[in-house]
Amino acid sequence: SQHLESEISPRRNPENESIRKYQTLADIARMVQPVTPATNPPGLAERPIEVIQPPTYINASEIKVAYPRPYLAEEADVDQYVNELRKTLMAEIQQGKKVIV
Repeated sequence: SQHLESEISPRRNPENESIRKYQTLADIARMVQPVTPATNPPGLAERPIEVIQPPTYINASEIKVAYPRPYLAEEADVDQYVNELRKTLMAEIQQGKKVIV
């Protein structure tokens, strides 16, 4: 009976108990160590996703054109006004706005 018992459960050896305790403590210490992040965690090396803003709309009638006169009298005036209008419209569009005509 004793022989069978010794095969089933190993004898309690103080040295083995001490080794097991230290092994257990080492295992616990390893488990509680903070994980150091990788130098490039997944996703950080990738380009950030650009957030697309919905367009802003502006009415063409709300846009003020910088033109020195209150009227157009000849072809040169029309050319100058149209050039200024184009610059003003392009400035709005470059700011990401859509112009409603």
